[in-house]
Amino acid sequence: MKNKLLILFLLVGFQMRAQQILNIYSVPANPTTADDIYILADVQFNSGGCNVWQQSHSFFSAFVINAGAMHCLGPLAVICNYTDSFHLGPLAAGNYTFNFQLDNGYGGPPCTPGIVAGPTDSYNFTVSVPTGQQEIEENTFMIYPNPAASELRIQNAALRIDRVQIYNTLGETIFSQKPEARSQKQIYIDVSALSPGMYVAELKTGEKLTRQIFSVLR
Repeated sequence: MKNKLLILFLLVGFQMRAQQILNIYSVPANPTTADDIYILADVQFNSGGCNVWQQSHSFFSAFVINAGAMHCLGPLAVICNYTDSFHLGPLAAGNYTFNFQLDNGYGGPPCTPGIVAGPTDSYNFTVSVPTGQQEIEENTFMIYPNPAASELRIQNAALRIDRVQIYNTLGETIFSQKPEARSQKQIYIDVSALSPGMYVAELKTGEKLTRQIFSVLR
C-alpha cells in the first residue's frame, strides 16, 4: 500500500513539473485594427515528443479571450519546446486579456490530461487604430441587436457607410457588402446561417473605419 502511495505521489509531482508556459506574445507586437493578429505561447515539457493534440480559444466577453492547449507527451527523457499559435484575426480597438491554460497527457493521441491541472498565464495587449487612419466615432453608428439571433442592423446617422465586412474569430471574411446609395445609412444583415459565437463587424466610410465585436445566439 505504501509503495502504491509513493508511486502516486511521484506521478503527481511529475505532472506538476511536466509543462511550463515560458512566454506569451502577440504578432504583430503592437497590433492595430488593420492587422491579422496571432497570439503565440512558447511552452516547454520535460518529455520528448510533445506535439499539440487539441487547441482552442473563445471570447469570454468582448475583450477577454480564454484559450487552452493539450499536448500528448512521448517517452523520451529530453526537454521538448513547442509554440502554440492562436489566430484571432482582426480585432476592434481596445484593451484585451488573453488567458491561457496548458495541459498534457501521455500516450495517444488521443490522450487525456493528468490528474493535476496544468499551469495558466495571462497576456494583456492593446489593439490601436493605425497611424494616419481615423476611427469612426462610436456615437455616430449603432450595431444592434447584440447579441443577434437572425438579423443584425447597422445604422449610421452621421456618415454614409461605404462597406461592411464581417470576420469570424479565425480572421476569415464571411460577409462583405457595399451598400446601395439609398441604404448606406441603415443596413440589414441576415445572420441566421451563422454559427453561435463571436464575430467582428468592420465599417468603412471614406478613409475612416471601425470594428466592433458582436455575438450570435440561438
